[in-house]
Amino acid sequence: MKRFSKSDVETHSETMCGSPLPAVNVKWYGPRGIVDAIVDRFGCSESTAERAAEYAREAECERFWEDAEGIAREVLGDVSLRVYSAGRSGGWLVVRGLPNVADWDAIAVSRWGRFASAARGEIDAISLNDMLDNIDANRWAQDGAERYNFIDREGGPVCISEMKAQARAAGFGPVVRN
Repeated sequence: MKRFSKSDVETHSETMCGSPLPAVNVKWYGPRGIVDAIVDRFGCSESTAERAAEYAREAECERFWEDAEGIAREVLGDVSLRVYSAGRSGGWLVVRGLPNVADWDAIAVSRWGRFASAARGEIDAISLNDMLDNIDANRWAQDGAERYNFIDREGGPVCISEMKAQARAAGFGPVVRN
């Protein structure tokens, strides 16, 4: 494995004149062929599959960003760090609270290398099968599914898309929102 050096540390500036902060490129678009895989597995329309894929991508991104700060604190060893996304599409993981990269010693550079590798590893570990299982668990491939597709009721959680299907079957037609 190649040794990580200070020149390998990527940076991102919040503004044209802002100070560059250490960052990791975490741009991710989801697995190829996910829409076709959703249609094949769930037998839904392509438009429903596209919506389900978007919900699954959003869920994976949320999970990643929830985990990213913990990974930074664990690997970089500082509880005061702030981790956030930056860039036009939010594809840069930026860490605020570290010394200027130019002042890093070999230990700091090594820690950053481990952190960058762990962050990219989290992104690379997202599999099509995991996303399909998440779509199944959240019933996002059903007509009328919503991103947060369950609500709590007195008798336990209820699936919104199933409530909509029952309403359509009872003759109430599609739910219209203003």
